[in-house]
Amino acid sequence: MPLNRKVETRRVKASTLIPNPSNWRSHPQTQRDHMAAIWEQVGDVDYLKVVDTDQGLMLIDGHLRADLAADESVDVVVLDLTDDEQAIVLSTFDPLAMLAHAEDDVLNALVN
Repeated sequence: MPLNRKVETRRVKASTLIPNPSNWRSHPQTQRDHMAAIWEQVGDVDYLKVVDTDQGLMLIDGHLRADLAADESVDVVVLDLTDDEQAIVLSTFDPLAMLAHAEDDVLNALVN
C-alpha cells in the first residue's frame, strides 16, 4: 500500500489559501463558467489539496475552485510533501488523469 501523505482535513476560508507559484495551469472563462454551473447544480464534492507552509496553507490542487469560492469556506486536505514532492504532484496530477481512455458509451449514458 502506498504511503499515506494526507495529514488532516480542515474547513477554511478559500481566500486565505495561497496560490502556488509553480501552478502551471490557467483557467479560461469557459472553464470557470462550467465549474460554476456544476457547483450550482450539485455543490462542492471534493477537497482542495494544500501544504502547510510558514506563510499559511498553499494550494497544490484546486486553484480554480478556491478562486470561485473566495468568500466561502472550503474543505482542504493537508498533505505532507517536500518541495520536490510538491513539484512532482503539481506536474503530474492532472496529466496522469488525462491519460485515461474515455468509454464513450458509458459517458453518453451518464449525460443523457
